[in-house]
Amino acid sequence: FALAQTIHSLGLTLGSNYVVSSKNKRQISLMRDTVISVFVNTLTVLVVGCVVFGTIGHICARWRQRIDSNFLPKDPGIVFVVYSEVIRNMPVPTFWAVFFFFFFICVAMDSQVTIASTVVQALEESYGRFIKQRFQGHGLFLLFICVACFIISIVYITQGGIYYFQMTDYYVAVLSLILITFLELCALGWFYGGHNLLSGQSEIMHHVPYIYLRICWGLITPLVFVAIMVCGGMSLTRLRYRNKHHFPMWVDIVGWVLFGLIASVVPVFAVKALHKTQASGIIEKVREALEPQMEVETPTDYYWEPKPLVVINNPNKESTTNGQAGATAAKTAKPRKVYTRNGPQGETVM
Repeated sequence: FALAQTIHSLGLTLGSNYVVSSKNKRQISLMRDTVISVFVNTLTVLVVGCVVFGTIGHICARWRQRIDSNFLPKDPGIVFVVYSEVIRNMPVPTFWAVFFFFFFICVAMDSQVTIASTVVQALEESYGRFIKQRFQGHGLFLLFICVACFIISIVYITQGGIYYFQMTDYYVAVLSLILITFLELCALGWFYGGHNLLSGQSEIMHHVPYIYLRICWGLITPLVFVAIMVCGGMSLTRLRYRNKHHFPMWVDIVGWVLFGLIASVVPVFAVKALHKTQASGIIEKVREALEPQMEVETPTDYYWEPKPLVVINNPNKESTTNGQAGATAAKTAKPRKVYTRNGPQGETVM
C-alpha cells in the first residue's frame, strides 16, 4: 500500500505527470523540477503522517485503547475521524472546519481535472480519427467522458459504496498499479535502454548523473519492486472490511478479473506490435518490435481544427501631402491572416 501511495502521489504510471509536463516549455531543467517534486512530495507525506499518527496516538491514549485494536476504522474514513479530532481541539474550530473541507474540495478537483485530461488525451492520441468522426468537437468529447465517469462512479456513493470502493482500491489501484509500474520500468530500463532515454532528453536535462540513473533504472529499482511484490504476495490475504468481516467470494472473483483485464493489456499490445512487424522469423519480429520509434508522425486528421483566429490590424491614417489643414485621412486595409493549427493559411484583403 505504501508503494502504491507513493506512485499515486508522484503521478507515475497513470500518465498525469506526462500530460501536465507536456505543457512545459522546452528550455527547462527536468532534473531540477524532478528533485523539487520528489522533495515536496516527501515533505508533505512526512507532515501529514506526523499529524495523523500523532492524533491516532492521542485518541487511543484518551480513550485508553490499544493502537493495534479495532477501536478506529481501518478504511479511508479514518481521515475524517483524525482531522475532526484535530480541528475540535483547535481555537475557532468552525473556521478551521470550513477551511479543511475547502482544502479537500480543491485537492479532489485537482485530481479529477488531471485524471480527466489524461484519459481524454490518451484516447484522442490513440483513436483520434475514430473519435473525430463521431464527435463534433473536443468539448463534446470531453463532456461525454465526464458524464460517463460520473454515471459509473454513482455506485460508490450508495449504501454499499464503501465495499465497491475497497474492492476497486485493492485490486485496481494497488495490485494492478504496482504490476503495470514494474512492467513500464522494465520496458524503459531494459528494452528501450537507459542510454537511449537519457540521450533523448539531453536538451532539457542539465548536469544529470547518467551512471546513477542508469544503475537505478536497470538494477536497483527493479530489484526493489521484485522484493516488494514477493513479500506482498506472501502476505496476501482475502479482502476484509475493517479487518473484521471477509468479503463474499464473488467480490474476490470480480477483483481478480479486473486485475487480469488490466494486466492483459501488456500482452495484447505486445502481440499487436509483433503482428505489425515486417520480419519473417519470431526472433526478428521481437527484435524489430522492440526497436524504439524515434520519430512518430501523427496524421493531420486525428484532431479537430481549432476555430480560425482572425487578426485585423487597426486602420492607419495617411496624412495628405497637399498641405491643406484638416484633410480627411484615408483608411488603408491591411491583409487579413487566417491562423489554423498548421500556421497561417493565406491572406485576404478586406
